[in-house]
Amino acid sequence: MTTGDTRKRLRACVRRAAPVALLLLAALLLAGAGCAEETRILTTSTAGQEQPGHERLSLVYYKGINEPGTTYWNHLLKDASRLLKGGFNVVALEPPVLITERAGGKPRVILQGAEVTVPGVVDDLHREGLAVFLAPTTAGPGFPESLEADDALLRKLTEDVLGWADVAEQRQAELFAPLSRCNLVLGNETCSGWLQEILPALRERFQGPLAAKVAADIEEAPTAGGQHDFELLDYRGYDYLVIDIHPWGHVYNEERFRSYVEEVLDRAEAVAARDGLKGVIVGDLRLPRNNNLDVKLETGTWLNEEQQAEVADMVMALALPRTSGFFFYGWTLSGYGAKGFPVEDILIRNFGGQPHGDDGGGTTTTGTAGEDPQDAAGGEGQPGTETTIVDSG
Repeated sequence: MTTGDTRKRLRACVRRAAPVALLLLAALLLAGAGCAEETRILTTSTAGQEQPGHERLSLVYYKGINEPGTTYWNHLLKDASRLLKGGFNVVALEPPVLITERAGGKPRVILQGAEVTVPGVVDDLHREGLAVFLAPTTAGPGFPESLEADDALLRKLTEDVLGWADVAEQRQAELFAPLSRCNLVLGNETCSGWLQEILPALRERFQGPLAAKVAADIEEAPTAGGQHDFELLDYRGYDYLVIDIHPWGHVYNEERFRSYVEEVLDRAEAVAARDGLKGVIVGDLRLPRNNNLDVKLETGTWLNEEQQAEVADMVMALALPRTSGFFFYGWTLSGYGAKGFPVEDILIRNFGGQPHGDDGGGTTTTGTAGEDPQDAAGGEGQPGTETTIVDSG
């Protein structure tokens, strides 16, 4: 066989093999595309994204303030030095989730604007020396906090939450919870299953400590010795149980509330040991004052600012020695906030801070009976009042 004959046969073989090769190549490309899509869903890379200079802090004890109202976050930044001087080392932010879905597809300008600002707020707080705890929330003006979650809404909730886990990792937040007051939002059974379902994806995205943030007794407080609803949930795989505490009912009795707090802490510690957690954090101590949410003393008077401070002092004395952290609910939040009220001094003393003066950072304001300093300055009302938000559409 001549060299020319050999070349002709090779060209013929190549022509016959070409269609097969093209089919194989197409199959490989399609398979590769499917793998790439699956990888995109299961993992999120931060490569190519600008990373902050902040390196995640490791806190021995979380001494925190939770400012749930997004319109008040700028107050935290202005008062960062005051907070640090007062012994605070961490701020809890609750960015909104399911905004458009719950508004029937209509834009929610205020909430969506707040959502966009979160990474910058986190960076600013870090630059001021404060750690950050991110815990997305369904609460918002005009929205009930709880959901009737079908499969589609749960999928969207998961998508939103995993997006915030990405933000928390990119900005090096010190603590992350997938959903604030999860059991109140979804109900105990759904919340418990959902926390476990999303845990692997959370661990892939967020490398810091993970918390499960729940509310104690969303229906009603049990009788002494009875089972509390948060005990029904499965927290395995998380680092901390973060539990919100607040007075129950419309009539406040100090001894009854003291016994309730002691029992909640006992049960929470037992749950943490049962599920292998690092510890318990009081996520929010919610103490409304001056006719906010209608909490009265047994005498028939409203819980005023002095009594708010006394209750906070009592709860902190019980909680601080046996927990991994403590957050007070509200800094300048109307009807709750600590700034300028006696409860701020209680927090400072218990957190080992220094009393502030006129130069303590931000503007020192003293509250008076029945009036919050931010109300006197024309501030906004508490979350849940639609009148404070003006949306288009």
